[in-house]
Amino acid sequence: MRRSQLIPVLLAGSLILIGCEEKSEGKEGKSRTEHNQQLVQEKVDAWKAGTGSLFDLVSERVQWTVAGTSPVSGTYNSKRDFMNHAVAPISARLNAPVKLTAAELTGHDDKVIILWQGTATAKDGKEYNNTYSWHMTLQNDSIIKVEAFLDTYVLHDLLQRITDSTGKQQ
Repeated sequence: MRRSQLIPVLLAGSLILIGCEEKSEGKEGKSRTEHNQQLVQEKVDAWKAGTGSLFDLVSERVQWTVAGTSPVSGTYNSKRDFMNHAVAPISARLNAPVKLTAAELTGHDDKVIILWQGTATAKDGKEYNNTYSWHMTLQNDSIIKVEAFLDTYVLHDLLQRITDSTGKQQ
């Protein structure tokens, strides 16, 4: 087969592979994709109901990257580091935790992406509304890696406008 004939064959084969759903079965005969999406959806539903959080699935050894240039942007190499240095400064400026109001999930294999809306009331009485997209990698029913995207302008405004409980601005 000539090279000019081989390229369309390779391209077609690649497209077939990309489009194929991974067939390995996980728990209860579901594909890994279905299992991981269901796991995340259950935690999303619990978060909406106020009975749990997506953070319940986060591994203690997670690698969590917050995109952008906000004061909390960067890579955190443990759940504790992320919670203490990214979540806590935000929570300290809110009257209650961010409430997940709408979410959409998609995924493939060990990857699950959630696009969600969050809202809360800041300590100055203004609403904090943000849109988040978390690109998560799961392994053994735990989230081991996250790339988080959000409106960092809205976050930066919150962090600059309100001091935390120690009187510190970010």
